[in-house]
Amino acid sequence: MSRIVEFEEDSLRVTAVLGCGEYNNNAYICTDTSRKHAVLIDLPAVDGEFLKALQSVVTLDAILVTHWHHDHWAGYDDVRSHTAAPVLVGEHEINIAPERIDRRLADHEVIPFGTGRITALHTPGHTPGHLSFVLGTTCFTGDALFAGGPGHTNTPDELTTLLATIRKTFLPMPAETIIRPGHGEPGSVGETQRGMEALERAPVRYRYGDITWPSE
Repeated sequence: MSRIVEFEEDSLRVTAVLGCGEYNNNAYICTDTSRKHAVLIDLPAVDGEFLKALQSVVTLDAILVTHWHHDHWAGYDDVRSHTAAPVLVGEHEINIAPERIDRRLADHEVIPFGTGRITALHTPGHTPGHLSFVLGTTCFTGDALFAGGPGHTNTPDELTTLLATIRKTFLPMPAETIIRPGHGEPGSVGETQRGMEALERAPVRYRYGDITWPSE
């Protein structure tokens, strides 16, 4: 069973639905409480807690999916049975049936919901069209970046791309920026900065796979 954690970000409410399905996915509902509009980030398997959180939303303006992997789409049919909100994915993402996509998002495109604004960032490496989303001092990183290291990669080229993404997109963010990933607990950009520095100094060069920041 998933669990719900709520917090405020940029004068908005974020409802984090944590530990969904067999892969312990996270989903996030960002709500402008003054105008009752929201966006949903990712579509993992729906259980009772997730469904209650969805049913509390008055107007869902958009469903933002970070990438194509099945565990981030497992709840598609259940969620779409409760809302006609458009499903938005990255303009470069692959392996998604066209009938499941309502619109594709460009890098740095801003998605409004009530008075709220969330920005899509193209963060490739884990998948070619992976998106992360910035809301105030929070970055929802999907499977591109976790508290303990970069996302999973299957080839050396994917790892090279993902590390370049981290350097270009995530490291320039303020150190206090909170990372809220598609699985697991939150981290920070400051931790990522230190982790990347340690990785660069590590005597062993990782090829790809599941990588954690080296211990100091």
